[in-house]
Amino acid sequence: DVDGTQSLAIAKSWRRITRVKWAPDGSRLVILGSPDSAPAAVYLTDKLGGSLRALRVNATAAAFTRDSRSVTVAVGTTSQALERFDAATLARLDSMPLPGPWVIRDLDYAPDRNRIIASVLSPGVAGGILALLGADGRVIDSLTEGGTRDPIRWSPDGSAVDTFEYAP
Repeated sequence: DVDGTQSLAIAKSWRRITRVKWAPDGSRLVILGSPDSAPAAVYLTDKLGGSLRALRVNATAAAFTRDSRSVTVAVGTTSQALERFDAATLARLDSMPLPGPWVIRDLDYAPDRNRIIASVLSPGVAGGILALLGADGRVIDSLTEGGTRDPIRWSPDGSAVDTFEYAP
């Protein structure tokens, strides 16, 4: 909503930012990190900035649902769950336990909203896991692969998953 000659600082004075994602409708941003002296958490802000709203501490990943109405957050470090929050009110809508011990590094909703792809670290599994989850958090399928990849995204038509590998 700013013309091409202007820039807009949305997040200032952060100690660390580990992930930033736009809502599919472009209305909000979800930011994982530590602003100023606040604890590391998942924060929401509007597209033109404004106040940061803390959504959840102890989070490792977050993704907007395709309709942008809610945010799903991976929480926990020894046993994990997915918690879904209303993006407008921040009210927790539901929680779905996951097999443990998993640490989700990234996740994304499929365009059909019925599946979630997750990049997962798990002790004893070298390189990590790509997990296909139902919208209810149940594991549909998984692939042990040669290197943890994130960010992870569905293709626009939902027929494939794009992964990006960071070079050490």
